[in-house]
Amino acid sequence: MLTMWRLAGYLAKIGLCEIEINGSKVEVFVADNSALAVTMINELKCSSHERRVVGIDYNNTPTGKVLILCIGAHCLIIKLSCLDCVPKTLKQFLADETYCFLGTGMSNIVQALQSDDIQCGTGIDVGYLFARILRKPNIEGCGLKELADEVGMHIEEPIGVCPDWNAIVFSMEQIKYAVHNANTSYVIVDKLLRKVDPNSDDDDT
Repeated sequence: MLTMWRLAGYLAKIGLCEIEINGSKVEVFVADNSALAVTMINELKCSSHERRVVGIDYNNTPTGKVLILCIGAHCLIIKLSCLDCVPKTLKQFLADETYCFLGTGMSNIVQALQSDDIQCGTGIDVGYLFARILRKPNIEGCGLKELADEVGMHIEEPIGVCPDWNAIVFSMEQIKYAVHNANTSYVIVDKLLRKVDPNSDDDDT
């Protein structure tokens, strides 16, 4: 039993890495089994603050299904196609309407998740949120780079091509590519909310 516990702890450690994206250090964990996914979802939730905003992205391709969640300087990559089942903890988290899940192409993400029997309670497109808050309807269809400009941020486009989501191991560049949309969505929305409400809750970004 002790040996298995040590092995589980070791696997958890090797699933964690640190990358630099958009000029900031970000911890990324890759979960490829249900038990690790549950553990890391609970840890991710602990890193949320009063605002309860989550950056999200979902990739469903012939090479696999991957869900990415980001809060502050913490990102979780869940390789759904590697799990024996979708954990109840994950379903409850995404259905929790006290959280706001933000990303690009959210209507497509929500529909894709529903096809896997996963409900995303409050999925909001980043462009829509920017347009509403800044009262600029013309920016609703803009990409993350243009939206970042609206809050005075410069973001770097990911290098490389879409990873093989079924790969056993991701390279550092592939991890950067994977978390780019979810992390950037979180960062620029956080910046936007601080801009319109300077007294809002401090975060760890």
